[in-house]
Amino acid sequence: MFLGQYLSCLIQETITYLKLSYSDLAVTTFIPEMVLRDAVERKMALTRGQWIKLGHLLDLPTTYELRAAERDGLACWEVCYPPVSFIAHKA
Repeated sequence: MFLGQYLSCLIQETITYLKLSYSDLAVTTFIPEMVLRDAVERKMALTRGQWIKLGHLLDLPTTYELRAAERDGLACWEVCYPPVSFIAHKA
């Protein structure tokens, strides 16, 4: 799964869980409702700034870190949030 797909799934699940209206989110984010709906359903892309604005609105983390990892002996990437370096600096 790509990071964009992961974020889209997370946002879609959050909207469903919180029972939010796409039309209300569209008005708040200044993104047309159909564009917002298509973006969350992974049919259309948003700009990075639009994803961040939507993430802030939904109280989701908007900063992630990709780290090299290994699963079952195969190299892969993992998504971590908040970034591990951010946690290290706060400690």
